[in-house]
Amino acid sequence: MIHVYIFIDGDKDTALTNDILEGLIEEEEEEERGEGDGEGEDDDDSWITPDNYQSVCDGIGGLMEETIDEISVGCMTTDYAMQNVLLQIGLNVVSIDGMLIKRIRTYSQQCKACFKVYFKSGLLFCPNCGNKSMIKVLADVGKDGLTHYSSLSDKQFSHKGLRYSLPLPKGGRRPDQLLLSPAQRLTFRLPRSRNKSHPLDPDYISQTSPFSFNDVTSRGAQIAFRAGGGRGRVGVAWHRNPNQVRKKRK
Repeated sequence: MIHVYIFIDGDKDTALTNDILEGLIEEEEEEERGEGDGEGEDDDDSWITPDNYQSVCDGIGGLMEETIDEISVGCMTTDYAMQNVLLQIGLNVVSIDGMLIKRIRTYSQQCKACFKVYFKSGLLFCPNCGNKSMIKVLADVGKDGLTHYSSLSDKQFSHKGLRYSLPLPKGGRRPDQLLLSPAQRLTFRLPRSRNKSHPLDPDYISQTSPFSFNDVTSRGAQIAFRAGGGRGRVGVAWHRNPNQVRKKRK
């Protein structure tokens, strides 16, 4: 909001009015300076500088201040499995930043159908029951040595598309294959050597640029064949009967 003040030369009353207006203008200028200084401080606090780097790292890591006894010996390692073993033995574990580690988070996979737990990551199907129901869980080892598992999200698996039979396998250059088991092998074409990305290629940046000319209408582009995708779809999720004969477009 902009205020316009008019000064009038005249008798004592007008002079008094001018003094009041001058005071108001000075107060508004001071307020604007204060607001400007506050905005500058906020902008400076939002940036990560060498002065506030350690405080930002402490806030991200979720460090907690607590009084502990003096520690004379500690083990330093970046192997999470070894850190868990050292904590269970009762030794002091120190991070590479010099912080004392009191608790370690480890993740595993659990089948939501048979509740079997696997410490191997990247599983799509459960090796025990064969269902595609693997979720990521947090494994916490207590003081008693027992492992407690807690789910990170309440994921609900969709049952849509299970009322129709599987379609017949189709060959060709770009088959739409279904991945139904971990032992199933999918056939796909390997990229040509000249199409492989090379960091020293002058067109290396334009390959991922949104302003480059890309084919978005062909079937190969729709299933991301050139980008390395389209190598199989995990599970079945048919919203309509895939075996139904449809009329061809003219």
